[in-house]
Amino acid sequence: MLKNYLIILFFCGFKLLFSQHYPSTTHLNFNQFFINPSYIGASETTNLILSSNSKWKEIDGAPQTRFFGAYTPYKKGISFGVSFLNDVVGPTNTNAFFASSAYTVSFGNNSTLSLGLRLGFSQYGGNLSSLNINDPGDPVFSSDILNEYVPNMGFGLYYNYFDNYFIGFSIPYLVNNSYYQGTEERTYFLSAGKSFKFFPDHIVKTAVLVSATNAARLKWEYNISYFSEFPLGGGVNYSYNESISPILYVQISEILSVGYSYSIPIQETVNITSNIHEIILKINFIE
Repeated sequence: MLKNYLIILFFCGFKLLFSQHYPSTTHLNFNQFFINPSYIGASETTNLILSSNSKWKEIDGAPQTRFFGAYTPYKKGISFGVSFLNDVVGPTNTNAFFASSAYTVSFGNNSTLSLGLRLGFSQYGGNLSSLNINDPGDPVFSSDILNEYVPNMGFGLYYNYFDNYFIGFSIPYLVNNSYYQGTEERTYFLSAGKSFKFFPDHIVKTAVLVSATNAARLKWEYNISYFSEFPLGGGVNYSYNESISPILYVQISEILSVGYSYSIPIQETVNITSNIHEIILKINFIE
């Protein structure tokens, strides 16, 4: 088991030993709140979102990311939201709690511009005593890592034109805080997309997401999704030079939707990079 944890840490780029990068999602057209707090200003209804991302299930201690988000308009031009993110890699665990608010300005051409802010903290911990090691008496692994609470803030901008196209920019972690495992890296997200309506109830949504972190190359993602009056929809998410992810959406009821994606690696260095699943559930309380 210890060997598996070390392999995971290696292929995650020592993510939790040196820096905390922001997790990603394949459902950009379904959950923009995941990366941008200002997105809530473009929504006119109350929404609840649950998502789970699991990698490399064949390995003990493989990475898992879980997300919960809720947001609602308060009054004209003002919206509020909350989010919880749980990220687990091997024996290490991260819990992030944030409250978000967005102020939205409307223009005469049916467009809006939202400014979003989020405040909260992340709790970093670990469970080294759970490792199965050759020397049970090793003092390094005899106790858990001390929990550490790190406050932070983020912001975002979101321009939306009549639900036909959007441009967004966000930085979920503004402050490069240091903690015992490393540093919370500042990640920049730039997104843009356009919707095409072929018939009144048939919509194709396209999106591009570019993310950048200090000392790391740019990451490009392309997403296309199809929604209609029928209960089934779908799409694909392409992460440049990394993976391609077919997506299936099911409209269970008027307010409840479920999405599922399976990521297929493009450049597979080792076989543990396969088998990546993400499922998302969204409840839209239509007024």
